[in-house]
Amino acid sequence: MVVDVLGFDFMITTMTLGEKFKRHRYLFHKYFKRLEHSKYNGAQLIQVNVFLRDLLKEPESFRTLIHRSSAAVVLRMLYGHDVATDGDKYVELAAQVTAAITKAGPFGTFKVDYIPWLRFVPSWMPGAGWKREALESRKKARQLLNEPFAQAKADLISGQEAICMVTTELEALMNGDKNHNMNVDEEVIKNTAATAFTAGAETVVSILSSFFLVLTKFPAVQQRAQEEVDRVLGGRLPTIEDRGRLPLIQSMVYELLRWNPVTPIGLPHYASEMDTYGGYTIPEGTTVIPNLWRMLHDPVAYPEPNTFKIDRFLNRILANETHVRDKNARERAGPRGVNSIPDAAIFGAGRRACPGKYIAHDFIFLMVTSVLATFQVTRAVNEAGQEIDPNPRLHPFPRKPSRLVPLRDHSSVSRGSPLDSRE
Repeated sequence: MVVDVLGFDFMITTMTLGEKFKRHRYLFHKYFKRLEHSKYNGAQLIQVNVFLRDLLKEPESFRTLIHRSSAAVVLRMLYGHDVATDGDKYVELAAQVTAAITKAGPFGTFKVDYIPWLRFVPSWMPGAGWKREALESRKKARQLLNEPFAQAKADLISGQEAICMVTTELEALMNGDKNHNMNVDEEVIKNTAATAFTAGAETVVSILSSFFLVLTKFPAVQQRAQEEVDRVLGGRLPTIEDRGRLPLIQSMVYELLRWNPVTPIGLPHYASEMDTYGGYTIPEGTTVIPNLWRMLHDPVAYPEPNTFKIDRFLNRILANETHVRDKNARERAGPRGVNSIPDAAIFGAGRRACPGKYIAHDFIFLMVTSVLATFQVTRAVNEAGQEIDPNPRLHPFPRKPSRLVPLRDHSSVSRGSPLDSRE
């Protein structure tokens, strides 16, 4: 109910299972499944280099720069849109929509979901502030759904289109492509693109903000990570092909996802039938909201859960890397269920698992490794010149700008060329 009021009924994550869900899911998988994600690495590398260049100039704006770079990748692959360097309307729109979602709180916790007639309350009535905010949210959500899609469609009709998901699917639809199955129409294309845009850009912003928090909070973690990056890359920027040779960085990325998850509370689900769990009866129709934070901070599954351990998943990763040939890695990884790779809790499982996780993993890896190869991130200082120790309990990213010490020649960053060796 509330997704209709807020204007997010286009999102695949809010759709009930059925034919409509299948058609949207089909198109999502077509472009974001495991075998397809590598085609976007070129666009990701371009934005990584743009981020490094701008971070050198504006370190205090690191969150804004992360948001712009992540949105730029998604906008290019979905709509063929190149983000403006001095402010982009679609990037700003995505930020506004995300802010509206955050302000509204977790889906499944709204009174209107349980008292449906509240949706008809006039927005001018006293106490109906939530309705006024919902109408503004709906306006922004509809803009995000319609405007970039309309621009991509107009570019296609005028012959100025860039190759992207929307124009490729629209062209196939217009030409009556026989391979264009599963009843994919304009609505499915538009909804799928908007869902990917909304989810894709903001997920990366959250994780990379946590990354900067970790670098400032735990200098020893940064030092250990940079030692592996220096040893393997030898003074150049990474490519996605380097990931298999950087198992500690892979472990660090998973620990970032676990230690400070993007969504501490997962999307709500309705029990389709009566069930029992842990001695509790769950009636049919019950709203079930997964506590992802608790799952990822379970001391049995993840010993010392509040401690950021860069090597927490290292042996799991080594056990899965065929080129390592480490026969003892599985034994060192420990028993099943302890420090297991947390993909299911983070990206979901089954029919509602996030197909975009492969693209997200690629971009996060490239950004994390590139920052480690290029900068030493240190703590900000107060007016007295004393270092500020960030407190993750109060805020999930450094409130004060971190200090960045370039480790390489500045021109190398702006060109994206191989970096000089660290002195």
